[in-house]
Amino acid sequence: MKNTLFSLITLIVFLISAPFSNAQKGTASLEEMIKLTQPGAEHELLAIFEGVWEQEIHIFFRSDTVSVTKGTGKITNQFVLGSRYIQSIGSSIAFGMHISSITYIGFDKRFGKYSMFTMDELGTYAVNSLGEYVDEEASFIFEGNALDPVTSEYLNFKMIYRIESEDRIIYNLFFIMPDNTQFKYIEAIYKRIE
Repeated sequence: MKNTLFSLITLIVFLISAPFSNAQKGTASLEEMIKLTQPGAEHELLAIFEGVWEQEIHIFFRSDTVSVTKGTGKITNQFVLGSRYIQSIGSSIAFGMHISSITYIGFDKRFGKYSMFTMDELGTYAVNSLGEYVDEEASFIFEGNALDPVTSEYLNFKMIYRIESEDRIIYNLFFIMPDNTQFKYIEAIYKRIE
């Protein structure tokens, strides 16, 4: 019990002090290190996601638009952890079943990229990706790969949140095929209700 408590305290001290280790090495001032831990202008762009949204979901199983499954849902988005992340809690009906989801979107100053961590009831795993905001497309674009639980092969993907207005966002999930073509798997239309 004492070893566990000591280990926990040691971990907490390490996590708290890690951002300041470079300041001790003389590569950055304490003020610079503190600034790096605070949200910035990139985080402010995420405010567009705040609120309660209804969603209309289209899931494509083939490249034609006829083979589509539809769903509906509701998502509540709010800033958490001192406005560092948007937390998105979703509840939808698709495939004739209820699906809950949790997503976190933030900006990682270390890499100069937006980051996304998402999970849902369709699997026992989470998906991570990095992305950027492309101003001329008014879009947050995330890319990554994930292990397919059926084929045990990695699938490359692209997720795009296109901001059409402050009350409407179009989300698309594309799988990148081996020949570099993109297969649209999901399109969701988000409409702000609060």
